Amino acid sequence: MKFIAHASQFGLKKTLRQLFTFGFKKDSEKLKSYIAERYQVEAENVALYGSGRTALSEALKYFIKPGDKVAITALTCFAVVEAVRSAGCEPVYLDVNLKNLHFDSKALEKACAKNPEIKAVIVQNNLAYTCDIANIESVTKKYNLALIEDLAHCVGMDYPDGREAGMVGDVVIMSFGKGKSLDLISGGLLFLRKTDKRKKSFTIPTNLPSFADRFRTRLYPLFGAITRGLFHLQLGRLNFGRLYTAFLLKTHQIQKSADARLDSSIRLTHWQAKLALRDLKKIKHRAPLRRFYFVENREELLEKLTASGFIMDDIWYSSPVSPERYYTRANFNEKVCPNAVFAAEHLINLPNWLTIFELAEARHLINQYEISPQGEKIAPFTTKKSLSETEIEHIDTLRHAASHTNFLQSKQWYEVNKSIGHKPIFLMFSEKSYCLAIIKDAKRGRFLEIPCGPILDYANRDELELAMAEIYRYAKQNNCVFVRFRPNLEETSENRALIESIPSLSASYFLHAENTVFVDLTQSEEDLLKNMRRQTRYEVRRSEKLNFKVKKSNDPGILREFHQIQVETAKRQGFIPPRRKDLNAYAKAFGSDLQIYRATLDGKPVAYGLVLTDALEGDYFEAASTELNYKFPGAYALQWYVMRDLKKQGKIRYNLWGIAPAGQKNHKFAGVTTFKTGFGGEKFDYLHAHDLPVKKLHYGLIRLVEDARRKKRHL
Repeated sequence: MKFIAHASQFGLKKTLRQLFTFGFKKDSEKLKSYIAERYQVEAENVALYGSGRTALSEALKYFIKPGDKVAITALTCFAVVEAVRSAGCEPVYLDVNLKNLHFDSKALEKACAKNPEIKAVIVQNNLAYTCDIANIESVTKKYNLALIEDLAHCVGMDYPDGREAGMVGDVVIMSFGKGKSLDLISGGLLFLRKTDKRKKSFTIPTNLPSFADRFRTRLYPLFGAITRGLFHLQLGRLNFGRLYTAFLLKTHQIQKSADARLDSSIRLTHWQAKLALRDLKKIKHRAPLRRFYFVENREELLEKLTASGFIMDDIWYSSPVSPERYYTRANFNEKVCPNAVFAAEHLINLPNWLTIFELAEARHLINQYEISPQGEKIAPFTTKKSLSETEIEHIDTLRHAASHTNFLQSKQWYEVNKSIGHKPIFLMFSEKSYCLAIIKDAKRGRFLEIPCGPILDYANRDELELAMAEIYRYAKQNNCVFVRFRPNLEETSENRALIESIPSLSASYFLHAENTVFVDLTQSEEDLLKNMRRQTRYEVRRSEKLNFKVKKSNDPGILREFHQIQVETAKRQGFIPPRRKDLNAYAKAFGSDLQIYRATLDGKPVAYGLVLTDALEGDYFEAASTELNYKFPGAYALQWYVMRDLKKQGKIRYNLWGIAPAGQKNHKFAGVTTFKTGFGGEKFDYLHAHDLPVKKLHYGLIRLVEDARRKKRHL
């Protein structure tokens, strides 16, 4: 079972901390000081309350007077409405943009023009999808509104303009209630950025919560853990987890968040302040709190999710003002906010405390019911595993159109792996995305390898998550311990953050020439020589004077000769060469796109290169040499010939296939790096391979072994 309810975000350590942490007044003062430093306000303008709604009410009372109106998002919780009303004000609902579930600056300006009584606006950033804060801020200045940021969902988020949430508002509130971005079961705070000496300060709370409230706050995660355990016990239609939840509610040992009371005299407990500080220090640049989708037939989908083992809590938002039992008290005009009504009818969301892989089955089911914000049915993200020749030709088109791709995602590489006993498969996710995935059975365990892929639009987060979830499901179905993939992305901090947010782990080993050199073959021969390192150019010229001869072939005889020489080379240089079986598989799959170049001096072989061609690229895939190569520049003669030959074929780049990462002088490839970088190409670093653990314990053992081997082999 996967729980999206019952304190499922509380693991064992967090539950124990909630039970046994003790605090003192100094912990509350430390929290205030941290808030003041992080958000650049005065510590005296920070107050800690027993609930987030109380903090919001006090913020409103400070800035506006009874009878004023407050603009709020039309997709919200009743706690916000209650806080506005407790300040003697009336909410004005602004319809949401369905892309981020929040109102935009145009909706705010329109409301202000129509309602001059609006004196404040509350920005919520629902589910931590950030709003257009810069333009909203401009409207607040134009109409002299108090801007209140509610960080219940978005602590640690950055706005599109780069500012952190909490750095904009005149007053900022946080809620520490159940399911919030900083979850302490209860509590909240406010801090003022803009103060007015003519106004009285907000109420400073001094009283402890009641014993019953403190009891519930302490024990709620434990009750949740017990409930989750009891859900596994079923007697006919009787589920003990649901029975236990009903018992806890009936005896008031737990209560629903929306039922909490508003009291400005109640403070946050010191032990909660201690935990809040601990968590706040860790929350920076976080992902959205939840992923949201629009679906048709939501109740039917929820039944299927439950049948598949997903235990859901209340749907946020099942009504424009949630929970539904308070909706009639909200005085909500559905005609004015049609987008909010649509969202409430069709919205479903998944939490970020479970990974996309833990939620893979849920995401797969949701996709079958998914609709667009316009209400149109979205074609299900159905993975095809058996492709026609036409579809295989189509994925070649996709591959050639994508950046930084090569034969590792081609039909030829599929045939190579099939011939040598692996289990390759094309997984086609959509008309624009696919991957070649290869099941490999190693001594350490079965794993799924995806070299230089998957091929998809990495800027489309939903497409990326769906594809990775499907890959994970396929690996799990085929009893793989982990997935190892190396995307066709450049190594940048942004790309690394994207892939690790899936989430995935940086792999122990590299995967197929992650660091390489590309030579631009669109240059003239004169420029190619000119751009070489001086010593490299000298060796090329010397090879011409020595009258080296270079020829190419792919007949069986040269393949046997290449294998024999490579075995001898491997003994001298200490690497593991491809098996003869592998070379035969390359030759069979690539046909005339595989050529072995041989450089000879006075009829004696000196250097060999196995080059694969694919579309507009040539790849220096394997190499071998005799001992004569130590004395004569055979490898230089060979490379110069290959470059000119590829130019004649119309290739535009030459991939020298593998160098050492920058700064790693003891790396296994350090020697060939000096040679390959001498030809004037541009260094390129692919994003390092990443792993998706499927069987976590088994993967952990494999990881220990791989890390040890990597150090021993200087990789």
